[in-house]
Formats: sequence, structure tokens, C-alpha cells
Amino acid sequence: RMQHDDQLFLRWRKRGEAQALAELFDRTAPQLLKLAIHLVGDASAAEDLVQATFLALIEQRERIDASRPIEPW
Repeated sequence: RMQHDDQLFLRWRKRGEAQALAELFDRTAPQLLKLAIHLVGDASAAEDLVQATFLALIEQRERIDASRPIEPW
């Protein structure tokens, strides 16, 4: 699973494939949301946190080390 997520990130990063980014979001957002709810204790704030995480991913995509797994990022 993580390897597939890494491939999706690379497809989006290198080729700008919006579908790859959408699939990466769909695959990882539910798990991130569970973690965020655990951390902040509020579903609405947790949703905002997940959205902010993906916004940071989009804004910083060139600075992310593509040789490392994307999920821990």
C-alpha cells in the first residue's frame, strides 16, 4: 500500500497528474483523519488539519524527499 502511495505522489510530482493526487488523498485521508481526531479531539478541527496537511504537501512538493516514503511525511 505505501509503495503504491509513493508512486501516486511521484506521478503527481513529476507529471502533474491531478488524478494521482486525488487517489492519494482518497487512500490516505481516512487514516489521517482518524489520527487527527485522536490528536485534537474534535472532528471539525481534525478535518481542517487533514486539509492543511494536503495543502502543505501541494505547496512543498518540490522540497519533499522523493526517496523516502510519503506516508510518514
